[in-house]
Amino acid sequence: MTKTITSFFLSAWLLLSLGCGNRTSGPHPVEALTGAHTRLVWLQDAWDHVDVFSDAGQVRLMSLDSRDGRGEQVRVPGPAPLRKPLISPCGEWIVYSRDDDASVWALPWEDDTPLRITEGVALDVVRDAADETLWIYVGREPVDPGVNVAYGEVHRVNLSDPDQAEQVWDGPPVGRDNFQVSADGRLAGALFPWPDAGFADLENGTWEQIGRGCWTGLSPTSPSLMWILDGAHRNLNLNHAETRERWTVPLAQHEAIGGHEIYHPRWSSHPSYLVMSGPYKIRKGGNNIRGGGADVQLHVGRFAEDWQSIEAWAQVTDNEHANFFPDVWVRFDAETRADLRSAPDRSDAEETLAARIVELEVRLLEKTPTPTLADIAPYTQGLAAHSYEVISAPGDFPYERILIAHWVIRDRETLPPMALQPGEQTTFTVTAYDEVPELEGERLVMDVEDLLLPLFYEK
Repeated sequence: MTKTITSFFLSAWLLLSLGCGNRTSGPHPVEALTGAHTRLVWLQDAWDHVDVFSDAGQVRLMSLDSRDGRGEQVRVPGPAPLRKPLISPCGEWIVYSRDDDASVWALPWEDDTPLRITEGVALDVVRDAADETLWIYVGREPVDPGVNVAYGEVHRVNLSDPDQAEQVWDGPPVGRDNFQVSADGRLAGALFPWPDAGFADLENGTWEQIGRGCWTGLSPTSPSLMWILDGAHRNLNLNHAETRERWTVPLAQHEAIGGHEIYHPRWSSHPSYLVMSGPYKIRKGGNNIRGGGADVQLHVGRFAEDWQSIEAWAQVTDNEHANFFPDVWVRFDAETRADLRSAPDRSDAEETLAARIVELEVRLLEKTPTPTLADIAPYTQGLAAHSYEVISAPGDFPYERILIAHWVIRDRETLPPMALQPGEQTTFTVTAYDEVPELEGERLVMDVEDLLLPLFYEK
């Protein structure tokens, strides 16, 4: 490492050693939600708003600091082949990658001089609790080119001394966008690769599958708690590794999303907050995510105390461009780190599921067009949800209008179209969609007027 870079890191280390200091001018409205100093980084497509996967090389790196009064800032101009910016746990560094030379870079928050750290793709940044070393977890040896790129090896590299590095994973390939490491560096939540989601034990090199889906997230303070984004791109399926409990947290019900699809969910440095992009309204085949669009903004949400819902939201960006791959840092003190929040009691889940299997007489109101296999790729199976009026139901059934999801593609084969037409009646046996675990990783297409109707599944 050169003398110049060594001197730079020495100065940066001195800054970090003083702690995660706050600036006090002009709090951004997001602090009404977080109540604390908040920083965001993300990728913005200022061209045609469709580089959702950051594969076209047409994005720029953006940031926002709730305390500096400057609003949204361009940190690395575009168009550029940038990938997945991350904020260090102390909020002082932005770590990102470049696809043109497979390199990892670090940018001090208070400076505009990026430093090349190592080769590969940055997956996560973790601060060692013992000595405060900032470790960048880096993916190398890419496999499965395309939207589902994964890496056969993960190394961790010391941000301030890149010569200090070690390999921490060489098991099944891990997804490039969904790898998060626990604060003690022992566990990781990831895809192995898509769509198989689970926990990796980085100490013994093993992993355990807990579900299927995409965009996993690991709690920054409770490594037993992990989410998986469902195939509808509207809900998080939370999983507790120790108790084996699982439950659904809806995201698309946020008023600014209006039932449309969301993407890029990521857990904040603070356990109570997450960030996501959306809404995705432009249908491109059977996958609204690919449509992108200038309406795609960034939203920060706060978990309810029981982890069952998002109790409050704040739209953080407000611009005329598509915004992707966000990460959010929220300052919190040491005592907050003990906030591990156990999973809610779900001991009656099996009994509740049985009670929700009902026979309904319904009238079809609106059909979702049937997608093709190419539309839902890389998924190989898919369901479509249609809207119905409930004509006859058990006395305690509370809904007059619902959505029912039906299989339309199974094992890469398109099923015969449903003959029922709008206005016609039939009878279905249904259960609540969220209570069928095997559906969580399947692609669900919904293209009807009211996307917020209760969702059921045809048994």
